[in-house]
Amino acid sequence: MLTVANLDLAGVGSDSGVMFELDSVTDTASILHAGGWTLLTGINLMLFSLLHNPCSTTIYTIYKETKSVRWTVISTLLPIAMGFTITFFITQIWRLIFWK
Repeated sequence: MLTVANLDLAGVGSDSGVMFELDSVTDTASILHAGGWTLLTGINLMLFSLLHNPCSTTIYTIYKETKSVRWTVISTLLPIAMGFTITFFITQIWRLIFWK
C-alpha cells in the first residue's frame, strides 16, 4: 500500500477527502518515485490485487459449503501463489525487455 507522508505539500491533508490529491500529475509522480514506485511496481500491484486471496467472508463461505479445511486452505493459498508467480514472471520479462 502506498504510504504518503504529509510534508506540508500543497493539496495534501485530511481536508482533501483522499489519501493524497495534488494539483499536478508531476507532483503525484514525484511522490510515487520518492517512495520507490515505478511503472513495473504499479503493474504488479494491479495484477496481484486481481489475483490475491478472497475476502474472509468468502473463505468462511467456502468452508461452510464444502465442510473441508483442505479445500478452504487450497482456495485461500492458490490465488496468493498465482499472484506471486505471475508478478514474478512479469517482473522477469520486464527486466529482460527494458533493463537499462
